Amino acid sequence: MPKTRYTNLLPLVSSEKELVINWQDLSSLVGNHSIIDAHGHLSLSTEEATTKFFLSYGLDPNDEDDRSFLSHCYQMALHYLHEELLPFERFRSIPEYYKTLSVSALLKESSHPPASGALPWACVLLKLLHCSIHVHTSVRPKLVATALESMKERINPVLQETEDGIWWIGDEDCRIPIVHFSYKEVKTFNRLMTKLLHKPGNLASSITDLIGIRFVTHSSYAAILLLRFLVSRHIVNAANILPERTKNSLAHVEEVKEWFDAVSPEVQVTEPEAIPDQVFTESQLNPHSAESFKMIKFVQRLHVKDAHGQRYFIPFEFQVLDKESWSDAQRGPGSHAAYRRRQVTSVRKRILEL
Repeated sequence: MPKTRYTNLLPLVSSEKELVINWQDLSSLVGNHSIIDAHGHLSLSTEEATTKFFLSYGLDPNDEDDRSFLSHCYQMALHYLHEELLPFERFRSIPEYYKTLSVSALLKESSHPPASGALPWACVLLKLLHCSIHVHTSVRPKLVATALESMKERINPVLQETEDGIWWIGDEDCRIPIVHFSYKEVKTFNRLMTKLLHKPGNLASSITDLIGIRFVTHSSYAAILLLRFLVSRHIVNAANILPERTKNSLAHVEEVKEWFDAVSPEVQVTEPEAIPDQVFTESQLNPHSAESFKMIKFVQRLHVKDAHGQRYFIPFEFQVLDKESWSDAQRGPGSHAAYRRRQVTSVRKRILEL
């Protein structure tokens, strides 16, 4: 384009200093890059710039409550770094110099490029602080606890154990034997930090598996039957499902539909040994999950009110898998411990690699 199209913009710039562009900030706005993945440095070399940055972030450095909140979030970020990420390769611990710096000092320090080959510790600490703030402001423990109890009130009455130790989910018209079930309680701070940091697009406001339940069935067929029961008894409300959060590595929908139409199964009391050993074709896979780990996962938003009558939707995750996948999940690459290790490895590479 001709230069003449831009000449009229120059009077809008009051000084040559304002012509300096922080390309790192601009890439976060228009380049589809998270600030967590930035490898440059900030432009906050003055006290005035630091104060403006705090205020635009939503924190007042002169407000005592904001300073206390910031300090708490920072200490939790340091705890996460020590407990989960270090040591990593040649980095054993935080250099003593950075342990004594305030958040304001870290912001100023991050405005200076580190020496060649040195880890930009100021930037590392600020990134972890940023995530810590999001965890503390986006997770509402009391509302989450209320949502969990409301779902337990729906599910617990249809769970039962027979005298011979077999667990069922069902009622007088339909009983489906299950191998295992467990509620997912609220995650710890460290687990939430890892969930935020192991994938570029994660945000605390979009974490949908704070609470949930896992069902293990005897077969893929029983898993589908269980889902049908949950919907038909209005334990699950399809209107409040988050479709973008559904993951299905257990069965293709069309295949399930064709098979069910062919056999026309009636709702009935079912013994474990009488359940068809039907195996469906796998669908999608989570990149951090082992290939052997197959399940159906979906998220329902639960409508709850706080003490002041304000209404919120809290996500609740359902996981349904068969006993073969559950067995794999207890050991080897499909185990939950192995899954967590893969997540932490991703975080270390993202935050601590030069």
